[in-house]
Amino acid sequence: MVSGEHGTVIQLAAVQVRSEPGQPEANRAHAAPHIEQAAAQGARLVVLPELFSCGYVANRAIWDMAEAHDGGTARWIAATAARLGIYLGAGAAGTDGSDIFNTFLLAGPDGTIAGRAYKASAEANVFRRGRHEHLIESPIGRIGIGICADNQYAAHLELMHRLHADLILMPHAWPTPAKAGGPVKEKDVTEQQRRMTELPVLYARALGGAGGVRQPGRPAGPDRWCARPADDPEGLSAPRPVTDRRL
Repeated sequence: MVSGEHGTVIQLAAVQVRSEPGQPEANRAHAAPHIEQAAAQGARLVVLPELFSCGYVANRAIWDMAEAHDGGTARWIAATAARLGIYLGAGAAGTDGSDIFNTFLLAGPDGTIAGRAYKASAEANVFRRGRHEHLIESPIGRIGIGICADNQYAAHLELMHRLHADLILMPHAWPTPAKAGGPVKEKDVTEQQRRMTELPVLYARALGGAGGVRQPGRPAGPDRWCARPADDPEGLSAPRPVTDRRL
């Protein structure tokens, strides 16, 4: 990823682990050594999947798992990022006291929450859909966020380009579609595949999942962290430097 006239090379990693529904403390403890391994091998930004903390529960049971802005996951992400000197992002169910959101939090090495994004294409029977721009300004660049289904629509990637994102983080619980179907049109799939090659992308998905859903064409692998591209947990074992020019 590039920041500034000459650019800065950073290393990225995705931690792709299983999350047990309703077990945030156990899920955080399970992910910690994988995050530490990634940081020890040079990753400066580490991302966990959508709803990592509480597990992907697409029904109203998740309402009881929602956390306030300063809840356990936010405190843990901030403390872990500070301890390891990295940027750390993860998904959680969040609440503002009245509504429930599918939330992604990003913490910086200074131990503060750098920003939040709320899933725009969220499960409407469970979450309030976020309407904010999914962009977090940081010292390492303009970081765009697409939470799972957000990335299935061409409009979201077009927005990332209009906002001049330097990097797009794509935390998922489910794989992105390989073909059009339902509300996802052929234009969305074509534009997604084309535009995802124009910016650095860090893709993090949960392993396992309800109903045994897997990424198309790839079996579920053991828990591990891996570098971009993060859609092949078997194929990479060390962080990869990422550079790109601002578009």
